Amino acid sequence: MTVPRRLALRAESVLRVSCWMATSPIAEVASRWIMDGTAQRLVMIQRERLALRQAVVRELLGEYVLGSHPNALSAWLRVPGEWEAERITRELRNRNIAVTSPDPFLVRGAERPNAVRLCVGAEVGERTFRVAVETMREVFEQYPHVHDFN
Repeated sequence: MTVPRRLALRAESVLRVSCWMATSPIAEVASRWIMDGTAQRLVMIQRERLALRQAVVRELLGEYVLGSHPNALSAWLRVPGEWEAERITRELRNRNIAVTSPDPFLVRGAERPNAVRLCVGAEVGERTFRVAVETMREVFEQYPHVHDFN
């Protein structure tokens, strides 16, 4: 396919999206897993592990939880009154904990909550996850730096 240079990125994107599909071997594995119950077992394992992590979040940050589901991949946390979402996001990132501000999830005209989104389904061990949530609790209970003008 030949396209004008100015349309090359757009054409590449359209081709990638319209040709995106599972390869035959992957489709075969998925079909077999569905038929023999493996897919259902894997879903149950994921739900159990997410429920354990959501329980840790409720245990340690329960008073800040705005919304979550026992098997959700994330939880919304109210930012304590002394903090702003951007500042606490930055402070947590400095401690190697990534949370997301509400901005990517807002629809036009919606009020911006002073909250952050925690990914509960992150690919880390259970101990690492618990330590991260414990650290979040400590940060939530502190006042922000006075000199933090960013």
